[in-house]
Amino acid sequence: MANFFLEILMEEMPARLQDMAASQLKDKLEKKLQEENLPFKSLKTYVTPRRLVAHVEGLPEKQEDMKERKKGPRVDAPEKAVKGFLKNLNIKIEDCIKEKTPKGEFFMIDISHKGKKTSSILKSIVKNILESFFWPKSMRWGGHSGRWIRPVRHIILVFNEKMLEIEWNGIKSSNKTQGHRFLYPEFFSVKSWESYKNGLEKRKVILEKEEKRKIIQEGVSFLAKKARAGIKKPLKLIDEVSGLVEYPWFIKGSFDKKYLMLPEEVLETTMRVHQRYFLLYDDKKPLPFFVLVSNMPTDNEKITNEIRRGNEKVLTARLEDASFYWNLDREKPLKYFSLKLKDRLFHKDLGTMWQKKERLESLIESPFFTDYLQAKNISKRDATTAASLCKADLCTGIIAEFPELQGVMGSYYSKLSGENQQVSEAIKDHYNPTGPDSSCPEKPLSVALSLVDKIDTLVGFFSADLEPTSSKDPYALRRSALGLIRIILKNDLNFNIALILGESFDLYIKQGLTNKKQKNNSIEKIKNFLEERFKYYLKDKGYSYKIIEASLSNFSKKSLHEIEKDLIYMEDLLKTDEGDALLKTYRRINNIFCVKENVLETNTINKGKFTQKEEEKIFYALNQLEIEGFFEGNLDKKIEKLLGLKKVVNDFFENVLINSMDHDIKNNRICLIKKMKKLFDDTFPFFLVC
Repeated sequence: MANFFLEILMEEMPARLQDMAASQLKDKLEKKLQEENLPFKSLKTYVTPRRLVAHVEGLPEKQEDMKERKKGPRVDAPEKAVKGFLKNLNIKIEDCIKEKTPKGEFFMIDISHKGKKTSSILKSIVKNILESFFWPKSMRWGGHSGRWIRPVRHIILVFNEKMLEIEWNGIKSSNKTQGHRFLYPEFFSVKSWESYKNGLEKRKVILEKEEKRKIIQEGVSFLAKKARAGIKKPLKLIDEVSGLVEYPWFIKGSFDKKYLMLPEEVLETTMRVHQRYFLLYDDKKPLPFFVLVSNMPTDNEKITNEIRRGNEKVLTARLEDASFYWNLDREKPLKYFSLKLKDRLFHKDLGTMWQKKERLESLIESPFFTDYLQAKNISKRDATTAASLCKADLCTGIIAEFPELQGVMGSYYSKLSGENQQVSEAIKDHYNPTGPDSSCPEKPLSVALSLVDKIDTLVGFFSADLEPTSSKDPYALRRSALGLIRIILKNDLNFNIALILGESFDLYIKQGLTNKKQKNNSIEKIKNFLEERFKYYLKDKGYSYKIIEASLSNFSKKSLHEIEKDLIYMEDLLKTDEGDALLKTYRRINNIFCVKENVLETNTINKGKFTQKEEEKIFYALNQLEIEGFFEGNLDKKIEKLLGLKKVVNDFFENVLINSMDHDIKNNRICLIKKMKKLFDDTFPFFLVC
């Protein structure tokens, strides 16, 4: 068995694409090896800012020889067809065998395929991967036609300690690579995976991303502790920074204390998002210090000081801009910026942000939201104010500089304008959740404002026929829909989605941005879209696919919370002996009815045709359930009542022969089974798919 490794050396790759690239390389290589019938012991991929690497252990040196039986024409086929078959395969009729099949007797031929050398297959596989690799954006360079995320400079291809030669995009493969770009720019030769990995380690390149993350976490924590400080939520930034350096070094920097008067979110965004610095804290308060992760060593004091001063200079410029806009924006109340929404476009087909603001004000005053907020002791004035001001910060100077702080800065400015805590919190939270892992609003006004904003967005883009496609979602409507679902479930809300969608649509009609003809079709599209997103949400939580499909048949009849509650109940039930028995009973009922349904002449049950006590017992038991309001009950109550039928149903099937010689009695018994089936079908469609 032999080993193989591949390295694609390139200019610096964006950190956000590195994990995707490593995963894609692994998937493609694994698939190609399987297609070529090349088994392997292990396959692992690695990624750094400058290289994409794959290492495969336990490959055979050649494919196994294979035999393939090809089917020809029938033995009694026209002579022309037989000759064509023989000519295509360059064989004689004597080489064929005759084989009988259910469809007749056919000519067959066994063809042997000699296994190819693994080395030649690997060269073909790598070229195919290089040509077919997907990047969200790619580029060409040097007059060649091949594309990549950044210019590729070198390719290593080594199998069984021997270099494999390929050429792609003007680059010839070799067994040489570089270490750290600045410290070890000279190329060095490698013969095996061990010599490659050890050579990189000596030349300050860490291949294992987990190892690099650990070093970064320890290095940043060390400097923070040395300054008697701490760091807030560093893991996401550690992950990102690990994609920026091939070997990390750490430098502590500082900035002027006067910038501590800026909101904490502004400091964090400047450090974390724009500069990838770790802001230091003391007792949850920001300190005028930060830690940066450098790709250059810090053992040379002169170079270290130059790096520190350079980063501090850039940071000061950014903080000065932030300070300027923060002071300028505070000179005017938030309502002033709200008026500027008239000049800001929401979308060319959906009017201005001012029109969106007006729709939000009207929608939050709809009956459902009014009742909900009144029950939570939120005044109508606060609701309308929050809707009126939630988009105002889009027109502030600081959001032009820091768009990531939409809502957050509106919250600060609303407090400065004299608004109460509830209004300010709602403005801050109304964009949430922004992703599957972000928090959901839970405070009533925040919940209401976030819902009306997402509903308005969905209705607007669907009414303009701008819904997502299978590959594109430029307006993040999937995120809005999933956020809507999460908020409803998190806060156990029960309301008619179709009704509120209709109210939102009417507001667009009132503004002349759409027309009544589109209303029903657009609302139906949104409901289907929300149903698909709800299905995705439930799958992501690990629920059974079949039970999810069944639960969604009630999408228009029940609230999302009720559907999920029923789904959880049914999943737990079907794991028990009682649930399993109930499922088997329904299958028995369904199987019999499906076979006998077409012989029914009437749906009426005639008590005069009962000939056995079991028929009477099941009839009266079923009637009693209907009298007790079976069809209006909750799922758990219905299941409890169905479980109570177990003995009567079993006695019926054990002692009553459905296929009676008397036609009327037979028809009557099938009607009884239909009555049983109706109870199961109505209980929940889980039984239909399980």
